[in-house]
Amino acid sequence: YHWDGMTGVYAHSSTSVDGKWVFHDTISPQDYTAYCQSWMKRDMHVIGGCCGIRPDHMKHLAGALHQHGEITPVAGCQQAVVAPKSSP
Repeated sequence: YHWDGMTGVYAHSSTSVDGKWVFHDTISPQDYTAYCQSWMKRDMHVIGGCCGIRPDHMKHLAGALHQHGEITPVAGCQQAVVAPKSSP
């Protein structure tokens, strides 16, 4: 079976210390955007964030992708961005 629908990814930025999640030195919005752009090159279409990925990460990502014409941001969306599905 071959899936030809949209695919997605969401990452976290935290560390487990003694079984507890800590959020020190989380990835910067700029670095998260760079990772997301590399995922888009691998045909990821829905990109979100989990623990440690904050609204400012998603705002930076949406702004960068919109600036390059890669997406149209969804008003009020702070948890995910959707990129167009590439043509076969």
